[in-house]
Amino acid sequence: MILKDYAVVLKTFDYSESSIIAVFLTRRHGKIRVLAKGAKRKKNGISGSFMTGNICEIVFYSNVGRGLQILKEIDCRSSFDDAGKDLKRLSIFQAALEVVDRSVIEQETDEGIFNLVENFFALLPVVADPWAAFFAFETKLLKLTGFFPSILKCDRCGKILAGGGFGINSSNWQVRCEKCITEGMVLISVSASSILIDMENRPMNDIINLKLDRKDRREIGRFLHEIFRAHVEGYKLPSSLGLLKGVN
Repeated sequence: MILKDYAVVLKTFDYSESSIIAVFLTRRHGKIRVLAKGAKRKKNGISGSFMTGNICEIVFYSNVGRGLQILKEIDCRSSFDDAGKDLKRLSIFQAALEVVDRSVIEQETDEGIFNLVENFFALLPVVADPWAAFFAFETKLLKLTGFFPSILKCDRCGKILAGGGFGINSSNWQVRCEKCITEGMVLISVSASSILIDMENRPMNDIINLKLDRKDRREIGRFLHEIFRAHVEGYKLPSSLGLLKGVN
């Protein structure tokens, strides 16, 4: 079949002297791998379309039983140019692509994930704190993939957690209020708990003016990283964030 779809370029790698393989997250067909024949030839004029993070319209030959599809056409519709001079935003942008690539299974369709990525890319250049946008993005991605634990009430006593801190067991993801916390749980402060609950339940656009202090950023980042590590085989911290070591 010949199919047309919108797609985000997650990553590319060489296939031959003139061709590449591109990994796309598409709106209607999930994550796919596509062979782009002749993509590196300058006369084709399409090599720039394969920059990571570009949102393109693609036409491809699809075979459900084949792991590698064949690209027919590509037309770049938008790219992440606005943050090109901001190291923090650019690194977080690349980190988001890594997270999506590692946590989304190929050919599993979920238009909500594509819409989330598109929304995040639009917000990242203008938000007050790119870390807040990144953590909100990770939270909603975990919800869409079914991995985000319920942090609304205590597993032991049933107390509503809004307005209080909590502890979470990273092995079985039991969530406990401050009175029911047991030894070995990861502790989340009142402040970080409130932010996480908002990130889980409010629209992405609501975090546009949110700024995280260092303590909240570390707590929330660790919490989300532990969830990804528990549920995504071989998960590790995105390499793009290594560029930000020592950067506040």
